[in-house]
Amino acid sequence: MNENTMLKAALAYAAMGWHIFPCRPGTKVPMTTNGVKNATTDEATIRDWWTRCPTANIAVACGPASGIYVVDVDVDEARGINGWDSIEEFPPFPDTVRQDTPRGGAHFFFRSDTPPRNRNSFRPGIDIRSDGYYVMLPPSLHPNGKPYKWTEGFAPGETGLAEFPDFMRPPGGREPLPWERKQAKAATPAPRPAPLAPIEINDVVSRARAYLLECDPAVQGQAGHDKLLWAARVLVVGFELDTGTAINMLWDDYNPRCIPPWDRSDTTQCRDFERKVHEAARTPSEKPRGWLLDKYGLRSSDQQLAQGTQLQASLLATASTVAPEPAPPDGDDADGGNDNAPAATKPPAHDRTVSVPPKWAELKARIVGGDVLLTTAIPQSDPMLAGVFDLGDKVALLAPSKTRKSFFLIQLCLCLATGRDFLGFKVLYRRHVLFVNLELKDTHFQRRLVRMAGGLGITASDLPEFHVLNARGLGMKYDEMPGFVQWLNLQIEFATFDPLYKLADGDENSARDMKPVLAAFDQIAAMTGAAVAYSHHDAKGSPGDRDIRDRGAGSNVIGRDYDAAITLTPHGKEEGALVVGFLCRNYKSPDPLSVRFDDESCIFRPASDLPPVCAASKQPREQQSGDKWREYIEDAVELALSGAWLKSEFQARLRKRFDLPGTQIDKLYRAARDDERVHTDKGPNKGTSPRHLIGNENAVKARIRELNNQGS
Repeated sequence: MNENTMLKAALAYAAMGWHIFPCRPGTKVPMTTNGVKNATTDEATIRDWWTRCPTANIAVACGPASGIYVVDVDVDEARGINGWDSIEEFPPFPDTVRQDTPRGGAHFFFRSDTPPRNRNSFRPGIDIRSDGYYVMLPPSLHPNGKPYKWTEGFAPGETGLAEFPDFMRPPGGREPLPWERKQAKAATPAPRPAPLAPIEINDVVSRARAYLLECDPAVQGQAGHDKLLWAARVLVVGFELDTGTAINMLWDDYNPRCIPPWDRSDTTQCRDFERKVHEAARTPSEKPRGWLLDKYGLRSSDQQLAQGTQLQASLLATASTVAPEPAPPDGDDADGGNDNAPAATKPPAHDRTVSVPPKWAELKARIVGGDVLLTTAIPQSDPMLAGVFDLGDKVALLAPSKTRKSFFLIQLCLCLATGRDFLGFKVLYRRHVLFVNLELKDTHFQRRLVRMAGGLGITASDLPEFHVLNARGLGMKYDEMPGFVQWLNLQIEFATFDPLYKLADGDENSARDMKPVLAAFDQIAAMTGAAVAYSHHDAKGSPGDRDIRDRGAGSNVIGRDYDAAITLTPHGKEEGALVVGFLCRNYKSPDPLSVRFDDESCIFRPASDLPPVCAASKQPREQQSGDKWREYIEDAVELALSGAWLKSEFQARLRKRFDLPGTQIDKLYRAARDDERVHTDKGPNKGTSPRHLIGNENAVKARIRELNNQGS
């Protein structure tokens, strides 16, 4: 298909007054942020859309804006649905604009001064499309690869729009949303008693499955994702099912009713389908957790006990009463009890109960048997930066000062927010991003952002998912952030804090002080489902001398906390270049790569011509050849044999003799120390008390005294 074909068709539809917008090529998925709400007749906007993606599908907004209302006749052989059979129930349609759809159905376009209501499944295989919905237009391609076509003789210009037939209008008022539907009730329902025994999980699943069958199926291009999200929320929030069970039920009981069903064998579709469960679990809901468990009396006695305990604790706190001291454990009274104590001070036996903290029931509910883990589908992860970290992970950017950490983080966030690849790593789709700037003045941050967006070809219309909080000087601390981010209700998927030390409230060298700071990031991830990233500076010295696990100043708990670390290290061969390193918990760590910083655009770009060699304290960290290394060892052994050495003195001599980084000096020391010609407990010198010896200070000094006494 000629790339100009789509643009010409889109402009022609807009000239007719039809509001259009682009969908991804060969799909019904909107490319704009707000989907059908972005539909327009503006020529400049349309040219911009199809210049960026010449093969994008064309969608038209139904309703008053375009002045069109559509009767959608669908054919789905796999599900035994044929809308043409249902059409036979009605009088013949008047001649009107019509297109043939790629699955054998049709779209009938009408006008009306009295808009009809939207209705899915008005009859089997027939949907009514009005305000807020959209349909595809020729020459767009269906996901099955076939094109939409105007029916011969019924294209726009060949015939006019007929008045919407009254016999196709859904009766009554607005169609109730799923959560507004009232359940059928018995004439005089008896109150449901509280269960005295734990409810079997099968009872909950059975009730959830029955409720799921009442939820509207998702129809692609017609708010289908919202309906899938509601179905997921019913399971994980309403019935409080675990994500694995919810995902399986949606695939087995909900997906087959969707139009079209998601393809589980397609990795992208599978990820898109299952991420709705995680989104439902982490985003706020107007309904309280477990509302359907309460409605159907399905809470277990443990859960009810936890709720009662929580309520009791609240009431006791309100009344400011003092709880009596607990009775001693059984048996203590027999030997050591105070038999003369007043009776009133001894609580009766039935008061000796174990207080159940509310969290215990929550923890118990999360225990899963091994048989369940082996027989249920593994929940799909949601990669954010493919091969590096996922949604919900914690990410640390570790680098020395003045290596442009903030630029690096801003570039990463811009790529995530716009769905652009980052330094060669795939970003599968747009993400909602929050950048919390704690260090830069507002002016400087904005200047950087503008230049970097220009360097990446990003415009304002690309960034509705990118949110910035300039919080320098506001004194925000780590314990405020979890509640604050959740309260924002921005559906954040990636939250970045730059830098870490601005949130800390204590000594960064103290594990006790740093643990609660890192725990706050855990809370943000748990409460919102987002990945959380922070930047942190390196300790003094050459970062190229250290392993990634030892990077980052302060307590070593930082090096054990993250799911993925990204490091920036000055390059050993080219001034100004950097080496980007990776250490991942959940993926095989990618190979390091070299990057250059473009001062004009303020963008990091891969430097494939530059081997990733880190600068070290003495020289670039390059592994010596085998022959050269053996030569170094022989020289070190010769030095060791020349006298008795303290470890520190011996290493100092090695540093003077060899121009090597600290890690290789340490290896050289160990090689010489353990050589059988040097070690007094090995080789031909065993037991002869030679003067050469390398060891710790006390041992060597004692040995030197012994040798000196022997000499005297």
